[in-house]
Amino acid sequence: MGLPLSLTLLALLAAVICADTPNPNVQWDKDFALRFVRYSYSAYCQKQKLVDWDCTYCTHGTSNTSEVQYYYNSTGNNAGYSAINHDHEEILLVFRGTDPLSLKNWIDDFEFIKLDYDWPPFVQSARVHSGFWASYMHLKAQLMPVLRDLLLRFPTYRLRVSGHSLGAAMVNIVAMDLTYIEQIDNTRMDVITFGAPRVGNFEFSKAFGSKFPGAIRVTHDDDPVPHLPFEVMNFHHVPTEVWQNILSGYKICDGSGEDPQCSDILPLDIDVVAHLTYMDVVLDGCP
Repeated sequence: MGLPLSLTLLALLAAVICADTPNPNVQWDKDFALRFVRYSYSAYCQKQKLVDWDCTYCTHGTSNTSEVQYYYNSTGNNAGYSAINHDHEEILLVFRGTDPLSLKNWIDDFEFIKLDYDWPPFVQSARVHSGFWASYMHLKAQLMPVLRDLLLRFPTYRLRVSGHSLGAAMVNIVAMDLTYIEQIDNTRMDVITFGAPRVGNFEFSKAFGSKFPGAIRVTHDDDPVPHLPFEVMNFHHVPTEVWQNILSGYKICDGSGEDPQCSDILPLDIDVVAHLTYMDVVLDGCP
């Protein structure tokens, strides 16, 4: 575990914490976010625990979740699930992140990640990392028939897409794919992620922001993953960051995707503790 933030750094944070303008499109609801961090953590659980909705994180506003369908592909070891929650009139699409036991190696590999795939095809100059795109494509054929059935059966329900870590990166690809490729109404969708890395370039980020102006990308203190891959490699975060930090609680950042007065102000610290604790809920596997 890394050392606590220095007094100098705390002073710097205090000086900038209220210095910019939050994105007015973002409606922050802590209870909503807490529910979805539990949905995102649930994706780490074993298939049967998910199908039965009987897991460590299957509580606190998520308890009336049903029709759980689990998706898995061994090629990339990718997983996710869909479900419905009648209490909140929502259709859920959630993706699993990187195994916490291999998280350090995954972070180390970021220096080799490149913008190597032109996507989506209808957005000029947009590029993403092909590995993030492939992680979703490994599951798409399984989940699309189920998702379309749910959308038809519950036409007034919101479609809410969420994930943590690698699952959060997949969510950014998924949201754009459902909008641009599958022609699902983006105004019916809500996107919220936790601990997402950068996925694409500025053009991808701009297109994402235009389709999902209220999307929320939660970061936590000095979590290293949102710092990666680096901006100098032409990666650019999607908007809008909500930074959970020790001074202001939850700060809604500006709509640029790269607010210099949010988590990006901190140096990269390869300490995964902050990455495994969001909304004060600790990800400790799914016993």
